[in-house]
This record gives sequence, C-alpha cells and structure tokens, in this order.
Amino acid sequence: MLQMQEKYHISVTDKRGRLSYLHPDRAKNISERALGTDYTGEAVQQRILENTQHKETHPLSFSARDPNPLLPDTGSSVIPDPALAYEDALRPYTIFFVKSELRLVVDLQNCVKAQQSQSYKRKVKISNLKQMADTVAYVQEHGYDDREHLQAEYDSASEKLADARRSLKDTEQKMKDLNEQLHHTGQYLSNKKIYAQMLPTKNKKAFRQEHSEEIAKYEESRKFLKELHPDGKIPSLKSLYADREKLQIQKSAKSDTYHYF
Repeated sequence: MLQMQEKYHISVTDKRGRLSYLHPDRAKNISERALGTDYTGEAVQQRILENTQHKETHPLSFSARDPNPLLPDTGSSVIPDPALAYEDALRPYTIFFVKSELRLVVDLQNCVKAQQSQSYKRKVKISNLKQMADTVAYVQEHGYDDREHLQAEYDSASEKLADARRSLKDTEQKMKDLNEQLHHTGQYLSNKKIYAQMLPTKNKKAFRQEHSEEIAKYEESRKFLKELHPDGKIPSLKSLYADREKLQIQKSAKSDTYHYF
C-alpha cells in the first residue's frame, strides 16, 4: 500500500479491515465495496505479491495470470517491459477518473460476430471494460453509495423531470395563445380601416361584397379579441411582442432545464 502513496499519491485508509482509496484529485474516498472484490486489501496485496514473485523468477518476461484486472488478454506475442507491466499491475485506479457517455456492454456469450472473429472479440472486451470503468467513475463521481441511494436520486430526478416538462408545456401553451392573439390583433388593425369606410357608405351590401375578405377577417378578429378582452382594452402590438420575447427567454431556459433532467 505504501507504493500506492509513493508512486501515485493515492492514500489508502483501513477502517475495521475495509479499505478506501483517495486520489489527490478527488475530495471523497472510494470504498473497496464499491469497486468490487479485486480491490480489497487481501486481493491487492496478493496481486502485488504474485507480480513481484513473477518478476523475480521471470526477469525477461512478464506474463502473470492477469497482471491488470482491467486489461484483457489481447493475444499479443509482444513481451512487455517487466518494470512497466509491474507498474501497471498497481495502477487499476485510473478507472476512478474516466469521464464519458455511458453505454451498454456487448454480450459476448451471445454475440455471433464475436464468436466468429477473435480480433473483434478482443476489441469488444476492451470496449466492455472501458464501459464498466466509466460506470464506476460515474457512480463514484456522483457519490452513489448503494442501490437505494441511486434509486432515490433517480426518483428525485424523475420527479424534477416531470415538473420541468409540465412547466415547459405551460410556457409553450402561453406562447401559442400569445401568437394567436398577435395574429388576430394584427389582422384586426390591418382591416379596421376598410371596415370603418363601410360604415358611412349607403350601399353597404355592395361595399361588403367588394371587400368581403378584409371585412370577414376584421369581424373574425374583433370577435376573438372581444371574448379575450371583455373590457375592450386591446393591448398594443408593441406590448404583445415584448411579452412574446419574455416568454421566448423563459421557454429557452425551461427547455434547458427539461433536457438537463
């Protein structure tokens, strides 16, 4: 354990026979329970002892049964440098700090392509190990101590996601309603003059036939706005556009919150 501190500055704490590891770039210890049986004190000491003995008895090669629990047998015939191989055996802890998008591992037992191609199988092994390492890093980075803690965090995030979705939908509906109001306000104002011209005309029927489309749009929008504003106080287009700009900012922020959760 002293070599971990000296070589990699990883502090090892023993509490009632259980180890925890602290990397210099992290603020929280990582327990052996979270990492698995390969990281108990006995397992680490045994691995170091096996590699040390093998290095002493085979100074020109280093082919321990599994010198690094994170690296698969690649089938390579290249003999690695024994010193570097021994050093790698002490360095499985880099998995704590890998950050990437998590993906599912490939089921090698039922993967036809892996059964047909050894090179593909080796590639998948490495990829699978990386995904498992990334998962450990993610769990430790977020401080998930056990399944119950993870489930509680998931439930909380799911609840916040539902709230964020409802809030976003509410703002989107407000945007839709405001856009409809803008449409009718613009249509009302643009055809108001035509309608005003009809009122003093003696032959209103002929005028209406000549300007049927404009008058129909005016009356449609007037009815809509009257139902929306019974007091007759219709907001200006300028104020409506200002309200829409504010809603757009809110919608963008709520969309970011929704996608975050």
